[in-house]
Amino acid sequence: MQATRPALLQNLQLLRILVAVQVVYGHALHEAVELFHMPQPMDPFSQMNRIDIFFVISGFATFYASRGQFGGAGEGARFLRRRLTRLIPLYWLFTGLMVLAMFLFSGEVAHASFSVEHLLASLFFVPWPNQDGETLPILILGWTLNYEILFSVLFAMALTLPLRAGMILITGIIALAALAYPFVPEHVWVLKYWSNPVMLEFVFGMGLAGLFMRGARLSRSQGVLLALGGFALLLAVTAWPDRSLPLRFIWAGIPAAMICAGFAFAPQPTTRHWLYDRAAKTAAAGYVLYLAHPFVINIVALAWRKAALGSMAGSMLLFVPVTLMASVALAVVAHRWLEKPLNRYLDKPRRPRSEPSASGALVAAE
Repeated sequence: MQATRPALLQNLQLLRILVAVQVVYGHALHEAVELFHMPQPMDPFSQMNRIDIFFVISGFATFYASRGQFGGAGEGARFLRRRLTRLIPLYWLFTGLMVLAMFLFSGEVAHASFSVEHLLASLFFVPWPNQDGETLPILILGWTLNYEILFSVLFAMALTLPLRAGMILITGIIALAALAYPFVPEHVWVLKYWSNPVMLEFVFGMGLAGLFMRGARLSRSQGVLLALGGFALLLAVTAWPDRSLPLRFIWAGIPAAMICAGFAFAPQPTTRHWLYDRAAKTAAAGYVLYLAHPFVINIVALAWRKAALGSMAGSMLLFVPVTLMASVALAVVAHRWLEKPLNRYLDKPRRPRSEPSASGALVAAE
């Protein structure tokens, strides 16, 4: 019988949705700069690296929810199937929408051309250069999913082993790949991409989860100070002129780990609170929000232009909050009426018609 896995810590749910909204804010502000022909505002929050926090949370959540499955028969395959059925359908849907937008609005879309090889590589999470030579998928935000899928495959491999051996395996592979990164030629772009030391941020998250499950705790004030210190470091490096990607796991990954540790190790709420309930519901729609918000931003910008709102006084101040609210609203609706029904359908056990239903089977929550 498969044990039900614990849910993500409430403080990390709150952090996840705060960072997701901040991602939308940064992209909406970037669009506002172009729409209103305004100079880039001196707003470090819009330029702060946020994805690193997601990578650390992902490593934390994956290990925290799956620690009891190491060494279990078939656990690696079950984990990978769950992860792929969560990530692939919506990613393919929005990649298809991006391809359609390239045909219908080629003048409005960056990187409006692609090859068949690039399309197939994008759909199957294989790093591939686009027409401009950048190793980015057709749906540009999918670059993070290339790393998420790689981590998921490695974690599924680790689950086939006992806990200690599994953790040595996944940590060793990621660490050795990171050490090899400087020596991988640029033209071997798949290995260059997958060996990027940014993968170490998932290891940071797993390490934090291990510490948490061993009883590591902070007081509320200590947690706040640690998280604020992490945010301060992330904001500080926005002014660092050489933020080269190979060192990203240091200048962004370590502050991201500090932020996650501050939220995770601080006391979790002991009673229900509307803020955490709302954060949990919105965070559940976070994946849709991440994939859909570029479309929402462009649609709102197009409507703004068509309605000639750019010249109206105060309209510049309204664009970002309107885009934020529209993105979150669409994500919540799409999660309720598209993502959840799709996940329920894909989670249904598949068995031959002649096979009787097994009573008492448990389906673990994601």
